Amino acid sequence: MAGAKPPVQLPLLHNPLLHCILNNPNANKHPFRNTIDLLRLHHYDYALVLPPATVLHQWYDPASDDSSRRVLLRELCYSSEDFIQSHIIKISSGSSSTPRAASSIYTTMNGKQLLIKNGVLFPGKGFKRQVRVELVDVGYVPTFADYFPRGARLLVLYVESSLWGASPPIKPLPAPPKPANETNTPNVPVESVTFDRLLRNFPLLSKVTSDHFYSLFHHNNPKYRVLSTYTQKPVEDIVTEFTRIRDDAYDIVSECVRPGASPLSDQTKEMLQKVMETYPTIDLNQLVHEYVELNLYDKVWAQLLLQFNTSAPPLDQFKHVSLNQLDMPVHTPWAMDEMHHRVAKAAATLAKLDDDATNNARLKLDVVTATVRHLSRESPGLVVDADTLIGLLIMVVCQAQVAHLDAHLFYIRKFSVNATDGTADYILANFDAVLFYLKEHGDDVARYSRTNREWWQAVKRAPETASKMLAEAPATPQPSHWLYARTAGGESAAMLAIKAHQPQLFMALLYYNPEWFGVEDLLFDRTVDTHQSLLMVSLEEKLTDVNRELVAFLKLNCSRKEIELYLNTVDSSGRSVGHYLFHDIDLIDSVGEYINWNLKDHNAHTPLLSLCRCYDHANYRELIAKVFTAITHKYGPGALDFDYHVDKVNNTLLHVIKSDLDASQILSEPRNLVNINQTNARSMTPLMLYAKYLRNDNLDAVLNDDRLDFLYENAKFHLNVFDYTSFKESDQPGSESAQKLVAHYRKMVGPRLAALSCRWDSTLKDWAVLVCDLGTAKVYPIHLKTIGQLIYTGKRKYPWLSALVDEDKFWLNYNLRVSGMSIMNKFQVNRVIDQLNVVFEALHDLGKSGQPVVESFLQVSNNHSTLEAMEKIHQEHTQRLAAMGQVELGRQHIQDMETFFGYSLDNVVAYHCLIMRFNKLLAVASIKVPEIAFSLEQMVKVYAGGREFRSSEAGPIHSTWNTLLNYTSWLELSVADLVGNIKRVLAKLTVWKDTYREIRELNSEITKCEESLPPTPDQQPPHEPPSNGSSPNNGETLVRRNTFTIDPVPDDIAEEDTTSSFFNFANIVENKKSRYRRLLYTKASQVKKIMDLNQELKLDHELMAAEISQFISFRGDFIRHAFARHTQAARVRLRQRLTELQILKRSLVDNNDAGLS
Repeated sequence: MAGAKPPVQLPLLHNPLLHCILNNPNANKHPFRNTIDLLRLHHYDYALVLPPATVLHQWYDPASDDSSRRVLLRELCYSSEDFIQSHIIKISSGSSSTPRAASSIYTTMNGKQLLIKNGVLFPGKGFKRQVRVELVDVGYVPTFADYFPRGARLLVLYVESSLWGASPPIKPLPAPPKPANETNTPNVPVESVTFDRLLRNFPLLSKVTSDHFYSLFHHNNPKYRVLSTYTQKPVEDIVTEFTRIRDDAYDIVSECVRPGASPLSDQTKEMLQKVMETYPTIDLNQLVHEYVELNLYDKVWAQLLLQFNTSAPPLDQFKHVSLNQLDMPVHTPWAMDEMHHRVAKAAATLAKLDDDATNNARLKLDVVTATVRHLSRESPGLVVDADTLIGLLIMVVCQAQVAHLDAHLFYIRKFSVNATDGTADYILANFDAVLFYLKEHGDDVARYSRTNREWWQAVKRAPETASKMLAEAPATPQPSHWLYARTAGGESAAMLAIKAHQPQLFMALLYYNPEWFGVEDLLFDRTVDTHQSLLMVSLEEKLTDVNRELVAFLKLNCSRKEIELYLNTVDSSGRSVGHYLFHDIDLIDSVGEYINWNLKDHNAHTPLLSLCRCYDHANYRELIAKVFTAITHKYGPGALDFDYHVDKVNNTLLHVIKSDLDASQILSEPRNLVNINQTNARSMTPLMLYAKYLRNDNLDAVLNDDRLDFLYENAKFHLNVFDYTSFKESDQPGSESAQKLVAHYRKMVGPRLAALSCRWDSTLKDWAVLVCDLGTAKVYPIHLKTIGQLIYTGKRKYPWLSALVDEDKFWLNYNLRVSGMSIMNKFQVNRVIDQLNVVFEALHDLGKSGQPVVESFLQVSNNHSTLEAMEKIHQEHTQRLAAMGQVELGRQHIQDMETFFGYSLDNVVAYHCLIMRFNKLLAVASIKVPEIAFSLEQMVKVYAGGREFRSSEAGPIHSTWNTLLNYTSWLELSVADLVGNIKRVLAKLTVWKDTYREIRELNSEITKCEESLPPTPDQQPPHEPPSNGSSPNNGETLVRRNTFTIDPVPDDIAEEDTTSSFFNFANIVENKKSRYRRLLYTKASQVKKIMDLNQELKLDHELMAAEISQFISFRGDFIRHAFARHTQAARVRLRQRLTELQILKRSLVDNNDAGLS
């Protein structure tokens, strides 16, 4: 067909769901027509729930899993209206039961319900499957298709999967069938199944046995008197009595299931069989046995205590004996250190025999078994034979101080069902050997204990006595001597001297006879409970002299490898000596080169991170300087992996360092690879943390770094640095950090008005935007409703100001009816702030023309009345026109105006078409560039070993392309507004010309009427020709007193007083009078109309001419500033990207080197 336009080739978007919404050539066809129509009319009221493109392209619809042909989700994007509309929610439909909207229920476009709670989406009513989908990000996607309004943007919720569910490309293998003999045993430990629990869970069993058991265990039961009399008697009588009661209990259970014994016998038997099937490993006899124990334990135990009260020696006299005094075959320091740890754990376990909860033989046997297992577990380099085990058990018994241990052993042996197996018998035999040893050699053990106690007390409280005892010690080492003795906590004499703050005594022990104490004794001297070395304890006790001597001793007697092993051996918390160096920062210079600064403790804190967290240190700056100097000296400049020094909540070193960041040289050293914009688990960058906690010293260092993304907005809470800053309303910022931030922002954008952040006003139920005058640093809270009123009244007051568009254009992408604290509202208000800053930038570039509008934002109150403002604007406009007086405009003036405005319109329209095409390309780029970047990152992820720089397909919220598009879109709206203003002036010129033509026609008709009317004697003709001979019809200047002069119209025109008046066509004359009067009135109204147009056109010409002239320079400055903002943001992103890639490169090189080594 001739003249038909060729089809437009639109770019292909990678995400099929996004493509079918924003870039659909078949938008007017099914299944897209209804969806596109709703979005075109009310795009601001909908949000697109967008799954990743990888899911849509590669995963399948779960509904087609059982069919012969599986359907990809991307096919549903082009064929199923239900699928498309199920992923579009209506924002205004959100409802929440809480003020802060932690959870909200939304309605999809096709009427289904969707719950969004704590960042998770739960499809509800209307959806076929119940899935759980994580919310990854929120963003605005610009539209570029012609079926959307110009400048429209669509709110997008980026999620991890489809709301319909998604099946993986490869079906998972079915679960293997269960073996035939496998039973559905409930997940209940067999040890927790007791007969008492069966009675509670099965009322039938309780009903048939409870009365019998009550009679059996009653204290007045005449059959069993032995356990009720508290007198000494043979222990076998106690055992016999217990056995009789237990047998009676067996008979009670047997009787309840005997056929015919009771009406419930059969049911009870079936119930017990079901229990046995459920728990096939339990022994019902053992359960009944333990149930009898439960009821008789107090009586039986009391009887046993009467019999064993005087049979064993008191254990408190052996409490301070040491392991080296028990003829142990092992004497090496590292082996003794390991055995002290085992003894401590075993003693704590054995002490549980005294617990009231250990009230049956099985539990007691478990305790003694666990005790022996602690002592005899396998360990490299240490073999526990029988002799060693006996020695260790002696130490355990002496430290546990279990009262009546022989009674416990007797109870286990006589009242346990499993006490006769080999393992239990071996364990009990070892305990019997221990008791026998203490009975036979108790005097020697007590003497060792007493001497040890005297020595330790002297070390703690009497250094003179300790020194005297040390001087009297023999010259030849003796393995069982008290000098080698250790406390129950594994503390040697040297350790006790440090804890007692006896440095002189410690020095004497350190440099004592080397035949007594060698280097190994120093290296393996550690506490049992915390596993701390002598240097760790000395650092905690702040003994500076001891620290120096220990380090000097190590350097003198140990190799570098031995020193590194000693300093980097960890305690029970996973900390090495490096974690304790904040107690003595001068020691960092001596040992910093030996410390493994990358060693993490159980809290994921490296020594470097721990030292940086010492916020209450008196010399924090010196501490930071020393530790980073030591690290640089050891690893070299720029070699520290900052990504490794991160705690469990993802706090980096920049987050952790409280002050004096410049002393660390983290940012000043160009070879340091550090991500200055990295967020922690609370989505806070270091800059946000400094602003919140007023770390002003660090603010200066960070703000001067060119890698800083100053206006970074986290993806989780949509907060920027100003949201964490404390301000005072209409005054100077409330803190020094706020002043620094405002000053830095002023350097970025200049001394103009700027919107910083927003707060939710729970009183007015509206968002308050904090607007700051960067020139004076004053802050003004302005609510969104007030902002809308200011834009509305500002445009009405300055309609020719193209940089300020109409209110409906400002709120084009935002639904003002939606308010609250939902996950989308804060993000939307932040985008309003971005747009408001673009407006402020445009008004600033206009100079004096935009200054009145700027001042209106600084002077407004939140009680701003639109009606009063409009009345004031009307009055000012009326006064301005009145001040102009009478304006004379001729056809030449009008032609000149028409020529000027016509030429200007052509120029502006051409520029409008250019900026529209540019914005279309920019909108496509803002979508395609993040898609390409994400694809590249997926490729890099393969080489990065799982590391990824961004977690979603969404570009950064403040991507550089979106920043540029914000400015150019506003410029397009401004140009469109200017085009509309010019067209309105041209329309007025057309009206003027039409009115002028009508007046000239009226003048001609009035002249004809005057000529046809007979003049009266006392009346001059209404219109005399001008003296210069010119006619009113050919005048070029329209003035009221010449061409448009209207003389008074008489009420009646005198008629001739003749008798023939009736015959002089009186009716015809009367009609001419009426027509003449009507023409005069019409001319009067047209003259008034054209004179009003004269005033308006003159005013419009002056204002619009100035606006057009100014717009030529404004558009250049504005687009220059737009590209400056884009370039500034792009430089920051590129620097950060370079840092990330350099870190990745170094990690790959390190991994490769490690693999080769």
